[in-house]
Parts: sequence; structure tokens; C-alpha cells
Amino acid sequence: MKEKEFPQPKRGTLVGWPEGARDGPGKNFSQVGFVLTIASLFHDWRVDPTTFEGETVEAARERVLELIKTDSAVVLLQQKGVDKTIRLILEAGSNGANVVGFPEVFIPGYPWSIWNQSVVDNADFMDEYFRNSLERDSEEMNRIRDAVKEAGLFCVLGYSERYRGSLYIAQSFIDENGNIVHHRRKIKPTHVERGFWGDGQADSLKTVVKSTFGNIGGLNCWEHTQPLLRYYEYSQDVDIHIASWPLIFKECDEMQYHISSTMCGRLTQAMSMEGACFTVVCTQMLSAENSKKIKVDQWAFAKAPGGGFSMIYGPTGEPLVEAPDPGTEVILYADLDIGQKWRAKQNLDVVGHYSRPDLLSLKVNTKAASQVEFG
Repeated sequence: MKEKEFPQPKRGTLVGWPEGARDGPGKNFSQVGFVLTIASLFHDWRVDPTTFEGETVEAARERVLELIKTDSAVVLLQQKGVDKTIRLILEAGSNGANVVGFPEVFIPGYPWSIWNQSVVDNADFMDEYFRNSLERDSEEMNRIRDAVKEAGLFCVLGYSERYRGSLYIAQSFIDENGNIVHHRRKIKPTHVERGFWGDGQADSLKTVVKSTFGNIGGLNCWEHTQPLLRYYEYSQDVDIHIASWPLIFKECDEMQYHISSTMCGRLTQAMSMEGACFTVVCTQMLSAENSKKIKVDQWAFAKAPGGGFSMIYGPTGEPLVEAPDPGTEVILYADLDIGQKWRAKQNLDVVGHYSRPDLLSLKVNTKAASQVEFG
């Protein structure tokens, strides 16, 4: 059997929706765009307590680089993570990317220690993690928003959100003008994650945003296992889905098979077919150095470097790029023709002609709960 060859993206081509392009299948859907997915190193993360207002993105980058050279590793490491995010966004923009996806909790990285250490043993570790998580309304986020605007693209940023005394697994949808047009939180953190991150509310059920480059959706990690949540996203008419994942290792005897990069990757691929949409699998990866920092260096199955499984799939589930090495940091690009979605829906439209709402339907509560209600 001949090995499939994947086309190289046409760098520099920008995507846009023709006037009335979403009105029906008779229109031109052949415009092409870029999607970026990142398999990332778990970056160093500690807080620099100093803030600088009024800086340009470039000035902020230069400041951080200079201080990294002259200061110890105790400070600036959260800033280093933010700086890396900015660098990747600007690199993607310079290569013609229109839509950029980031992994789950890319800032400040996924703390695998919570899976192999007790809550007591993790107390100091997670206190530091809390201090290095990102506030949505902060100078650090403003720097990232400025970078998105400078790059002229749409970004779905995955990060650990610090809000008052709690953490949330968050995604911010940032448009090409640098505006956060939607913000959502993982509606149910997975297993031991519930000891450290809170739940998203009803406003986080909105998972799709209309943009210049199509309807962009996003979910975090095992939110992809929730059939009703996936179905609700399909009903929002998603074109390009950003699947934000942490680093996850290959199947092994020590962990159940469904907690493997193989199954998590297949789950996202199945979402492409089920929803007739493009899916962009964004994952982190682990270096040998950071294996010690997150306390998994004694795990035989936690291969370092490893843990990455980034991919891009088309609306029938077909892979659009070659699978990268799980231990290599890489940026994946693909040209997407939104018209392929409509061709796929000829066969399978689970929220349209291939549904029976008279027999099976979904009830959704869109009113967010509040801790305090005023009568």
C-alpha cells in the first residue's frame, strides 16, 4: 500500500469568508486557511512579582530575555511561559496562520504530580502552581492579546486561570483585534483534577465563536468524552474545533487504556467524523528536565521526552498532517477548505438530516449559577 503524502501548506495565504459564503452550498467555500497546533515543553513557571505597564509586545519580550540572563531561576519563570506563548503566536502569524490552538493549561503547564503524589505531598507544589496560574484580566494576558493582534490571527489559548482564591481550566478565544470574544472553563475537571480546579458554569457550554476564519470551537481534554457536550457543540455549527489536551503518555500496564495518548487521539479523530468538522489536537510534551520538576521521573511509563500527540483531522476523520514524534516540540500547519465540511454532511449531519428530534433531543441550561442571589 502506497504511503499517503500530505500536501504542504501554502504559507502566506490568508483565509476570509466571501460575502454570503455561509448562506448555502451554492457559494464558494474553497478559501484556504492555516491552523496551528503546538506540542509544547512544560515550561518553567514561577512568578515574577514585578509588573510593567505600557510596554509594547517587543519591549516586553526584550525585558524578559534580559532579566532571564541576569536573574536567578527563582523569578520570571511564569513570565518566561507567557513570553514563549507570545513567541509562538508571532511565529505562527509570520508563517501565515489564521487560527492558532494551544494545549490545555499551556500556562503554566500540566502538573502531572497530582496523579502520583498525595494532596498533602502536593501542597507546596500546588501552592506555587496557583501563584503562577494566569489571571484573565492581567498585564500578562494583555501582552498575549497584543501579540494576537500583531499577528492578525484568531487564537484559542488554554491556561490555568486564577480567579480570586480558585483555579479553573480555561480557554480564552481571542480575535484578530486582540479582543477576548469568549471565555470558558472546563465544566468538570477530570478525576484528581477536581481537588485543585473548580467547575465551569452554564456560560461555558457555549463552545463555538463566529470569526473571520469560520466558526471556531474548543473543549479541554476529557470534555471530549461527554457525548451531550459534543452534540451541543455540533448544534452550534462548528467548522474548526480546537482540542486542547495536556501531555498524555502511550498505553501501559500502570494506567488504564483509556488514559493513553492513543485513545485520546482517537476520541478527537472520531469527533471530526461525528461533527463533520476539522479538529486540531493541541498537546504538550515533556522533557527529561521537566520530568523531575513535575515529579514523574520515577514513573517507568512517563517517557521523557514524550507525551505529545498533536494532529489535525479533516471533517471525515482523515489525518491532514503526518503525526509528529511524541517527544519533539513542533508546530503543525494545514490548509483547510471549509467546503469539505458540507461535502461530509451530505452523508452525516447528526444535528440535521441524520437526527430524530421527535424521538431524541437535548435539554440545555444556559443560565450560569451564582453563589449569591439577590431577591
